Amino acid sequence: TWKRNDGAVNLTITGCTGSNPRTLGLEPPTEAQIETMAQVIAALAEGIGIPVDKQHVLTHGEAANNEDGLQIHQPYSWWNDSYGDKDTRGDLEYLGTKESPAYVPTDPQKQSQRGGSVLRSLAQAYQKTGKFHATKLNFGSASFHDNDYNFYYNNIKDNVAKRIATYQRSAK
Repeated sequence: TWKRNDGAVNLTITGCTGSNPRTLGLEPPTEAQIETMAQVIAALAEGIGIPVDKQHVLTHGEAANNEDGLQIHQPYSWWNDSYGDKDTRGDLEYLGTKESPAYVPTDPQKQSQRGGSVLRSLAQAYQKTGKFHATKLNFGSASFHDNDYNFYYNNIKDNVAKRIATYQRSAK
């Protein structure tokens, strides 16, 4: 999002073409995409050494609206088009799941249903358990892929931590 990409790690999923506050478009996010994004958020945050909170992990819509408290630009989310040009961002404001069924950015009683809140909550749960759950990704209950995903998670976490440490040493 404008003026926020320097020093940032950006994750994306494919889909949601034509999305807006009323529909997630032709290809809403799948359960596997949501779970995988939460797992990658958890691993990257641990590797980088940042907490999974709204100050550090935001959806495109949350960043567009300056919801981390940084006033980098005027807000331009779906519900707050301060530029008046209809070029707004709402990516992952809601996920179309039972946890995040609809677009509710300004309802204080439903903030936990926003897409960013759900993704951060899932990522925090993965950090607490340290385990991926391949069965949620449609591998089935008899799958041996849980071990693969735990390896993947730890590999990302360790790789990112090593790269950050190397960068910090070279910057001195």
